[in-house]
Amino acid sequence: MKNISKALIFRLGSLGDTAAVLPCFYLIARAFPDAERRVLTNVHTNTKASTIESVLGDSALVHGVMKYPPNGMRSPSSLWELRSLIRAFHPDVLVYMLEQRYTRGAVLRDVAFFKACGIPRIVGAPLNRDLYEHRWLPAEQRYENQVERLARCLAPLGD
Repeated sequence: MKNISKALIFRLGSLGDTAAVLPCFYLIARAFPDAERRVLTNVHTNTKASTIESVLGDSALVHGVMKYPPNGMRSPSSLWELRSLIRAFHPDVLVYMLEQRYTRGAVLRDVAFFKACGIPRIVGAPLNRDLYEHRWLPAEQRYENQVERLARCLAPLGD
């Protein structure tokens, strides 16, 4: 993807969730090497939980973090504040990197919100059933794990 100067990565979770998807963060950094990359993540209610910054640290995988409160996405004023924060950053692309949502409707709601924030391109949102659901891997007699599913969703960025 050319002409990307700012990328916003939507990723919720803490230490284990973030460590598991480090290969995806490396992929994003390779796909957008010259872009300012920020992560939009949640604030944890448990003060002992490790944050996304503690995992990514000074890795240069991201250049900053935007946070919203855990219940902030339900409050209209918090949504408006978050929308203003995102619009001020003015990202060229959103990389949607969430665990499987409760419903596909939640994914559609997220995409609609980010479009309303003025983000012209969204990569990784599992809008079709194949990307939303975990694939059965017959040779291994198991379903793919969350990281494998996320990597499929981010395939437009590369291997």
